[in-house]
Amino acid sequence: MHHLATGSLLALLAWFATAAAADHGEAKIEATVLTQSTTSWNGGALAYPDGPAELTVTHIVIPNGMSLPRHCHNVPLAGVVSKGRLQVKTDAGDVKVFEEGAPVVEVMNTWHQGTALEDTELLVVYAGAEGIPTHVTEDGDPELVGACE
Repeated sequence: MHHLATGSLLALLAWFATAAAADHGEAKIEATVLTQSTTSWNGGALAYPDGPAELTVTHIVIPNGMSLPRHCHNVPLAGVVSKGRLQVKTDAGDVKVFEEGAPVVEVMNTWHQGTALEDTELLVVYAGAEGIPTHVTEDGDPELVGACE
């Protein structure tokens, strides 16, 4: 009896799958990796902080010509420029412009500043740890600030 019920269930699932595929024509689900990296855009190392994992997803809007404050990330992060263009400069003199649609693996433990070259929006995912901020400025926690170059 168990095999009959299992067979009937599998037949029913196959019918639903066939019907669903017919309803969508040739449509199919696609997944495209935008970037995968062990280093940031300037070649810097990435490392996860100690502690319980905490993901933060942030939508950032920067009007044309405005700059983010000079800051540093003690956690790895990646994002996508969903609109506009963003120029990022590090204190070491590295400069990169990210165009609309571009993936970004941001610098870590490095002082930098981003400037919108036009109205810009980003979707960013921070892979941090509970209790560790997504970024620090010069007047932040001295221990975190001290890790920044």
